Amino acid sequence: KQNYGFSKGNNIGISFAQKYLKPDYVCLLNNDTIVSKNWLKELVKEITSEKQIGSCSSKLLMYDNHKIINSTGIMIIRDGTGIDRGRNKLDTNQFDNKTSIFGACAAGAIYSMDALMDALNDAGILDDDYFAYFEDVDLSWRLQLCGWKCRYVPTAVVYHKYSQSTGSSSLFKVYQGERNRIWNVVKNFPFIFLIKAFPYNILKITLLLYNNFHGQGRGTLYTKEH
Repeated sequence: KQNYGFSKGNNIGISFAQKYLKPDYVCLLNNDTIVSKNWLKELVKEITSEKQIGSCSSKLLMYDNHKIINSTGIMIIRDGTGIDRGRNKLDTNQFDNKTSIFGACAAGAIYSMDALMDALNDAGILDDDYFAYFEDVDLSWRLQLCGWKCRYVPTAVVYHKYSQSTGSSSLFKVYQGERNRIWNVVKNFPFIFLIKAFPYNILKITLLLYNNFHGQGRGTLYTKEH
């Protein structure tokens, strides 16, 4: 009857599974994805290989072009943004090694229930307030702070119809993304990095605005459309 978004929608599903199925692991998978034949098998094999692995991230490729990378896990950059490793790069097998990463992209990921219970807080497993976007970055922060490892599994391949649900340049996505990015910085950044991130954010926004006035950069995607 109500759209709870990615965060609360998945929380409801996880709570249902926990109550009635009592699983050791939970997978999150976007509704705009197609998975490879051994996707789940490969994720399970990796997350069960070491007790301290709390989550694993798939290799996500663009659905309309399987040679372009969507995500090989989450990494944090200076302004506090969690970005997809390798996004929009040509896949030349440069991300084909299993490795420890900051966090899992929840468009196709597996989580240990023990890890999720450790990271649980008043906001839920995924923070309900986020609704959509960056909620997996927030969860990755909490899992890291609880001491859980995240592993990237290149053999678990997912083909993602990127931004199929909301549109790649919709105002909804811009608002949610920027708001939730700031929330992640405020909620999770260690204080010293919070101070360092502030001037970097001011500089970034100023440069984006400058470029936009001159018809350059990513911001023009939104001004042309809206």
